Amino acid sequence: DEKKFIEFHYDVSNEFYQLFLDERMIYTCAYFADWDNSLDQAQYDKLDMICKKLRLKEGEHMLDIGCGWGGLLIHAAENYGVKGHGVTLATEQYNFAVDLIKRKGLADKITIELKDYRDLEGQFDKISSIGMYEAIGIDQVPTYLAKVRGLLKPEGLFLNHGITRKGKKK
Repeated sequence: DEKKFIEFHYDVSNEFYQLFLDERMIYTCAYFADWDNSLDQAQYDKLDMICKKLRLKEGEHMLDIGCGWGGLLIHAAENYGVKGHGVTLATEQYNFAVDLIKRKGLADKITIELKDYRDLEGQFDKISSIGMYEAIGIDQVPTYLAKVRGLLKPEGLFLNHGITRKGKKK
């Protein structure tokens, strides 16, 4: 089941991931706009590019599926004024994100749930899913896309970032 796979991978410990991730605990690839940029800068630039691609506007309601340690939602709330909601299946990520959001005084702008995206309800102006797509499995893609479509308001935007490979030869 997905929760066991996620727990095996991500619930090692936050201290382990802090050894090699940037200060925001962003796990997916970075955007190096300049060869001399630090990892922290490259991750900031990636988060900002995601927010710009989503055309975030103050007051919009944003969902981040597979929100990890909350970095994208925090960036979006602080810099674009959105209200954010995130879901993760990793308990360590959830605890870290909830604590960080509280310490940053953003609990009125961001909520995180320890929940499977398939169990989500509601409507969102913008939806992001960064590096989670790889974990669902090819057989679940139609379910995933149907669920996202059902959660997205008419005229809303969805940004899906995933690493894929060529299909297998039969």
